[in-house]
Amino acid sequence: MSQEVAEDNSQEVIGIACTHRERTLLTKKQQAAVTKFSQSTAESPYKINYEDLQIQQPTKDFLKELEKGSGEATFCDPKWAEFVQQLAKNSPVCALIHPLCHAEFERLANGEPLDSSLAVPHTLGAPAVVKLLSVLSTTSLPPRFWPFFRYLLAMAKAPFANNNPAPIPAVRGETVVNWFPALPKVQERGRFSLDTDTHEVLFPLTFPSALQLTSFPLVER
Repeated sequence: MSQEVAEDNSQEVIGIACTHRERTLLTKKQQAAVTKFSQSTAESPYKINYEDLQIQQPTKDFLKELEKGSGEATFCDPKWAEFVQQLAKNSPVCALIHPLCHAEFERLANGEPLDSSLAVPHTLGAPAVVKLLSVLSTTSLPPRFWPFFRYLLAMAKAPFANNNPAPIPAVRGETVVNWFPALPKVQERGRFSLDTDTHEVLFPLTFPSALQLTSFPLVER
């Protein structure tokens, strides 16, 4: 299996992600802990036990950068809380960063500012990231967060590595039956075994005869 190696030394090797678990950033147990961390405040602190949870190094370094307070009384930076909640969801990273946004996201992870003219269209592809920059009142990421965002980008790209599209069968000529002038025909529907199979009607639809209708006694009111 081919491997994709992240550019930064702090990033780990990511293979081609095939399963849902390989496409998500955290395990179920890690998701629960990171969710609690994102909801923590100075009045209700929460400290993540990184050793027991075995959170991967890039994610661990990123979360530690967001810790406020000291000792056991640590809590998440309020400006990053909503973004951390998105990371803690049981959703693939490729859903957080749409493939159409990979190029712009890569520039963002390398310290370049997000073009304001692209902010609105990219909201559809990476709304959590665009909203984060809005909350931070900036168009670029601080350098200490670049390694983690490069790591996120590598995970988002992994499911699409060496992805060969399935061939589309050749389209036969149009017929009178399936002719739609406003809609170009792209692909044949295909034939299935059930298309030619005949089924016996188990419960045929019948209507009562005139004789059956007159067999009921009339009730005078």
